Amino acid sequence: SCPELLLEPSRQNKVYPNNSLTSYSAIGVTNSNNQIIAPNGTNEGAKITATTSGTAVVFRGFSGTASVTHNISVFLKAGTHNQVRLQEGFSSTNLEVNLTNGNIILNTGSTNLKVEKYPNDWYRVSFDFTSASSGNLQFALYFKGSYSSGSSIYIYGGQIEQGSGVTSLIPTTS
Repeated sequence: SCPELLLEPSRQNKVYPNNSLTSYSAIGVTNSNNQIIAPNGTNEGAKITATTSGTAVVFRGFSGTASVTHNISVFLKAGTHNQVRLQEGFSSTNLEVNLTNGNIILNTGSTNLKVEKYPNDWYRVSFDFTSASSGNLQFALYFKGSYSSGSSIYIYGGQIEQGSGVTSLIPTTS
């Protein structure tokens, strides 16, 4: 009954669009937008389906600032598969998570790790990393563990922001 103030630093989301995978590159996967109710209550969750049991990844590059701390985050939900690796591709910093229980499986070079449980079995996965000296950034999501063609996961709200720690979702469309 009492109002609360959410005080956060002002940040910019480098991932665009962050509610659609249309312009992302894909290896060993297909993706379909608007397949499930996302954490924001709208039908904006995308489905990623493996087409192989080999490398399965969706990714996209963006411009950023060189050699500074950034945070990468995304909302994820298990479909018929539950193990993923969120990776910033140019620094190779990553975090593998089990989407059934939210457990961290592997952490490579990331700091300030968070796996936050949300309603309807969504998790927000985030970590800090230092950007590459080129300033290039890459949002990448891999299938990990044992999976086969037809295995699926759900994704919503990718975000890369300059600074330490994750903030509230910053929607982007272009």
